[in-house]
Amino acid sequence: MVMIGSVRRIAFVGFAVLIVLGTACSSPHDASIAKKYEGKLVRRPGSAPDDQKVYLVTGGAKRWVTSKDWIIAHGFHWPTDVETISSDDLALLPEGMAIH
Repeated sequence: MVMIGSVRRIAFVGFAVLIVLGTACSSPHDASIAKKYEGKLVRRPGSAPDDQKVYLVTGGAKRWVTSKDWIIAHGFHWPTDVETISSDDLALLPEGMAIH
């Protein structure tokens, strides 16, 4: 077992289980969505307050980033590094702990 921040990887021959803050992807499709956006800042389209939330996808989960200062301090460019993804894709990602 390898600990990487809040992510635990338990690997078996030809098989890996990823556990993130008590959440996991529920299907192979969900896992492929998580992999597609891993390490990226994402949001869904729209102008409602919840549509403006920016998430960092890490360890297979989306984590709400509550401050653009955190984004800048961690080497991202605000707002150009924020990718708008479909609401469906965002909904497939399990919710992790917010980043303050």
